[in-house]
Amino acid sequence: MNLLQTYQMLRFPAPKVPSTVNPWGDCGGKFYSAISEKFLLDEVRSTAECGAGIYLIDDSWQAGGILADITGRNSLVDSEKFWKVRPELWNGSLAPLVDQAHRLGIGVALWFAPNGNVRYRDWKKMRNVLLDFHFRWDISYFKLDAMQLPSAESERNLELLMRSVCRASHGKVAFLIDLTGWGQRQGYFRFLEYGAIFLENRYTRLNTGLGYHPERTWRNVWRLAEFNPLQKFQIEVPSDLELNYDFYRNKNETPPDVYPWDYWIAITLFAKPLLWMAPSKLSEEKKALLNRFMTWQRNHASELEKTQIRHFGQEPDGKSLSGLYTISGKQLLLAFRELRSEADSVMVPSQLAEKKWKIIFG
Repeated sequence: MNLLQTYQMLRFPAPKVPSTVNPWGDCGGKFYSAISEKFLLDEVRSTAECGAGIYLIDDSWQAGGILADITGRNSLVDSEKFWKVRPELWNGSLAPLVDQAHRLGIGVALWFAPNGNVRYRDWKKMRNVLLDFHFRWDISYFKLDAMQLPSAESERNLELLMRSVCRASHGKVAFLIDLTGWGQRQGYFRFLEYGAIFLENRYTRLNTGLGYHPERTWRNVWRLAEFNPLQKFQIEVPSDLELNYDFYRNKNETPPDVYPWDYWIAITLFAKPLLWMAPSKLSEEKKALLNRFMTWQRNHASELEKTQIRHFGQEPDGKSLSGLYTISGKQLLLAFRELRSEADSVMVPSQLAEKKWKIIFG
């Protein structure tokens, strides 16, 4: 047993957050122009076809402006006015979209960026905004972005926001806490009881940034399993459509599609899969593949929430044979042979070697 993981799981039981779709990974800044009633309805329908549980509307839905208005201009946002739904979306209502989502068994999540430039001193106003969305439209998931924690006051007020919303909703609201980007954020060991941690945002289409590499994402997942409950992390799965090969070529790096797309998906299964794409752009074949994986993940989510997840094998480095396994209940195991691996065997804990395994994927 890993005592650090045991402590975290007992001290910070995370709310259940199902697999999530966030179209920002496909659209990026183009999401502002892509959003419309038809687009969102198509997206929710496609989310259900992919087998995911939540559709998240990222930065774009709010009437008061966009993220750049908050961060780039250091604006003081009036929470009650800024965070209204854009009037061109069902006359400022999300009810039709939420109704459609609920008929399909999907939850709706919203992007939200609290006022870090005032140290979150207006947390009560922001609490009221979020609770209004929850009680009016049954929005139970909020992605928190652009957080700045330069002081103890900031950290205290931000936690008051999350705690008060969770308590007032009787535990029905969970936060998707963005750990990416600039600024001082909470890291891997704070606010764990309030939701899931969005670990990283890597892109396949842009001309800037680090670019998505599934083997590096797998390395991050494998490393995290040493100290952290993976069940608390959202791990991204981008679409493999329209890859920017010039970007990877200019960086003298291999493009991500040297690994098959099902590998991109499978490395997230013991965590919380984040489908970092617009599902309405996918073919029926790709939706069916996602549905197969997401259905498996949903059916095993309860088991995964209760068990520790450990790693085995060599640290992923592009030529390793490595994996993850659960230590209790119906034991589950993920193993991957990387592209340049020449290994035909791997050392595993004795309790794994003694078992007979049934292959589900692969």
